[in-house]
Amino acid sequence: MTEKLNSVRALLRACRPELITIGVITFFINMLMLVLPLYTLQMFNRVFASGSMSTLLLLTVIAVFSMLIMGVLYFVRTRVTNEMSNKIDALLGEDLLRLSIRNGLLNNGARDAQGLRDLAAVRNFLAGGELPNLFDTPWVPLYLFIIWVFDPLLGYVALGGSLVMVCFAIANEVLSRRPLRMYNAASILASQEAEAMVKNAEAIESMGMMKGVVRQWRKMQTVVLSSNSRSNKISSFVGTTSRTVRLLVQIAVTAVGAYQVVSHSISPGAFVVANILMARALAPVDAAIGTWRAVVAFMTAARRLDAMMKDLPRLDVQAMALPAPKGRLSVDRLVYRHRVGGNLAPAILKGVSFAIEAGEALGIVGPSGSGKSTLVKCIVGVWQPISGTVRLDGADVAQWDPEDLGQYIGYLPQDVELFNATIRENISRFQEANPADIVAAAQMAGVHDLILQLPNGYDTRIGTNSYILSGGQRQRIGLARALFGHPKMLVLDEPNANLDTEGEAALRQALVRCKELGTTVIVIAHRPSILSNVDKMLFMRDGQVELFGPPAEVMARLSPPGGQRPRVVAGQGGAGPAVQVAAGGAPGGPPRRPPAPEGAAP
Repeated sequence: MTEKLNSVRALLRACRPELITIGVITFFINMLMLVLPLYTLQMFNRVFASGSMSTLLLLTVIAVFSMLIMGVLYFVRTRVTNEMSNKIDALLGEDLLRLSIRNGLLNNGARDAQGLRDLAAVRNFLAGGELPNLFDTPWVPLYLFIIWVFDPLLGYVALGGSLVMVCFAIANEVLSRRPLRMYNAASILASQEAEAMVKNAEAIESMGMMKGVVRQWRKMQTVVLSSNSRSNKISSFVGTTSRTVRLLVQIAVTAVGAYQVVSHSISPGAFVVANILMARALAPVDAAIGTWRAVVAFMTAARRLDAMMKDLPRLDVQAMALPAPKGRLSVDRLVYRHRVGGNLAPAILKGVSFAIEAGEALGIVGPSGSGKSTLVKCIVGVWQPISGTVRLDGADVAQWDPEDLGQYIGYLPQDVELFNATIRENISRFQEANPADIVAAAQMAGVHDLILQLPNGYDTRIGTNSYILSGGQRQRIGLARALFGHPKMLVLDEPNANLDTEGEAALRQALVRCKELGTTVIVIAHRPSILSNVDKMLFMRDGQVELFGPPAEVMARLSPPGGQRPRVVAGQGGAGPAVQVAAGGAPGGPPRRPPAPEGAAP
C-alpha cells in the first residue's frame, strides 16, 4: 500500500473486492433459497395433481443440484471471509504492533497490545457469521413481497410481524448500548490489572499480599460482573421476548394461511411456501438480536482503532540517513514533562545542559527522583522532550530514523526486559548476525561462560514458559545486547544493580574496553565503584544539573567543608545552570565552566 490507513472505514474500502464478492455470493445464495419453496409449490400444483413420477424426478434433480451449488457457494463465501481476515491482518497488524510499541514509550499510552486485540475483534467479526447476516438483511423485504404476491392478507400479517421484530432489535441496541460499553471498558481494565498482579507474583507471595491482591481484584471484578449482568439481563429479556414474538408471528401466518386455504383464497402449496418464506425472512432479524453483543464489541473496537489509526501515517515518516556518528553528545536546555491524559505533569527535567566529547565516559549521580533515568531516556530518543535538544555529532536525535540511530546506540535500561526468544536472538537484537559478533558481545559483557552452561547454550530459549534467568543473569545478557555491534554511544542505567562481585568486575572491564574502542559511555550508578574510570561526572537534583566536571572536582564539591550544598550559578548564553568547580578539586581555585552545548552562545 502506498498510504497508511487512518480509519476502519478506510480499512473496509481496502477490502472492497472481498466485500463485493461476499455480496454477490450472498445474492445467489438467497436466490437459491427460493428453490425449496418453489419445489414445494410445484409438488402441490403439478406432482400431486398429475401423479407424474417423471415430473417428481425432474424437479427433485433440479432441487438437489441447486442445493449442491448453494453448499459450494457457502464454502466459497467462508473462504473469502477468511482471506479478508488475513488481508486485514496483513494491512494493519504490523503497523499496529509498531504503533503499540511507540505508544508504550509515552506515559499516556497503555503498555499493552490493546490495538492488536481490537484488530482481532474487528477481523473475527468480519470473518465470522455476523457479516453474512448483515448481507442477508436486505433480502427480508423481497421475501415479504413474495408472500404478499401469494396473498395480500398474509403479506400484511408477515409485514406487521417483521416490524415488531425490528422494533425489538432497535430496543435491544438502545437498552444494551451503555451497559455493554461499561462492561467492555471494565473488562479491559480488569484484564490489565490481573496481568500486572501476575507480573508481581514474587512480591505477592513473599510478603503475604495474596488476600489483599485478591480483594482488590474482586472489587474490579464486581464492576465487570455487574455491568455484564445488566447487559445480559437486557439481552436475555429482549432475545427471549423476540423469539416468542417470532413464534407468535409464525403461528399467525399459519393461522391466516389456513383460513385463506379453507376460504379457497390460496392453494395449500402457497400456504406452505408462505410459511417457509416467513421463517427465512425473520431469520436475519432474529440473528441480529442474538449476536448484538458481538456487534457492539465490533463497534467499540472499531472506535478505539479509529482513534489509534490516526497516528499511523507518522510511522511512514522516514528521516534522511545520516553519517555514522563519532559520539559527541550535546544536551541543551532540556525540559521534559510526562503527559497524564491530555495534561502535562510538572517538569521532571528543568533546563538540563551539558556536553561531552566522543570517546569520553560520563557518570551521572544524584538522589532518587532527580531525573537521571528520564535524562538518559531522552538522550537515546525513547522519550521526546517538551523543549530543548539532544544532539549527537551536532544532529538532533529526533532527526534520526530510530532504526538507523539504534544501530549506533547500546542501551541498558534500569528494568531489564528480555524477549521470549533465544539468548542468541536477544543479544543480536533479532538481526541475522554473524555468530562471531554475538559471541564477541557476550565475551565483552563477561557472560559467555555463563551462557555456555545453560541447557542449549546460545540457543537456550528464555521467557515466561521457558528457561528462567536470575536478575543478575538478565542484566548481564542485557549488557551484551547493549554492547552488540560496537555502538558509538553506550548508555547504562544502574547496570550493576543486580550484579555480584564477578558480574561487577566484568562490567568494569567492559567499560574499560569501550573506552579503548572510542565509545562514548554514559553510566547512571549509585555505587561509585563503577564510576572509577569516568572522565566527567554530572550531579543532578530536582531535575537540574548542580555539578558537572571532572570526577575528583565534583566529588570534592559534593562533600565540602561544613557540609554546605554546592553553589550553583547561572550559565552564560542561556546554556542552563553551570557550577563553579575548583580546578584540581580544591575549593577556592579558579572557576571552571563545563563544556557548553553545541549551538550555545560563547
